[in-house]
Amino acid sequence: MSMKILALDTSSRYLCLGLINGRNFYEYRIDTGVALSRVLVPAIERVLAAAGMSVADIEYYAAGLGPGSFTALRIGHAAVKALAWANRRPVIGIPTLEILAAHPGIPDGLVIPVVDAKRSLVYCGWYVKSAGGIRRAAPDRLLSFDRFISGLSKIKSAHKGKRIIIGGDGLNVCADRIKAAFPEAALLEKDFWYPQSQTLISLSLRQIHARKLTNAFELEPIYLYPQECQIKTARK
Repeated sequence: MSMKILALDTSSRYLCLGLINGRNFYEYRIDTGVALSRVLVPAIERVLAAAGMSVADIEYYAAGLGPGSFTALRIGHAAVKALAWANRRPVIGIPTLEILAAHPGIPDGLVIPVVDAKRSLVYCGWYVKSAGGIRRAAPDRLLSFDRFISGLSKIKSAHKGKRIIIGGDGLNVCADRIKAAFPEAALLEKDFWYPQSQTLISLSLRQIHARKLTNAFELEPIYLYPQECQIKTARK
């Protein structure tokens, strides 16, 4: 079954943008810094042009839900909502930590993506990966470094015998603590730290086949920070 899906995740410093048209895949990835609002629409136009397609050709939109950058998530979701609503197309939302954990290059085991949330905090997910895919072992959380280490101890005890695999840009700030507490853990290289559009599309295809779709107005980002912190960040 040929599908035309435009997928993006704007939760991190990198714009993760991909397009699938049947068997043909197109990808655009750039370190946007604070320039996301200026480059997002031109990047979408560039990918569509490379594929010889127009916005009207897209059948489904997929978006990473976060957690991640508050402002960048809002910008990315605003673009997806506008395109999906204008063209009456369904939307698939995938948690960003799930996108990280599902990377096909990551081996089976207890996969734990950690994302730097600033303020000595990390966003973290807990997933069990096997030949059958991935499943969530616990809810995504926002934790201090110390609480992350204690949480990892508990979940490790609940999944004895499974290899611990940790990746994400949170390793920039807590890799030494993880190594000290869990020397047996495998820490992933930077190639696995950020969302990949192919993984987002792969997860979205499963949702499409299961008819787990939403519409533009029901797409909601995952923030995890308390509401008062979100509002304060937005006002800045």
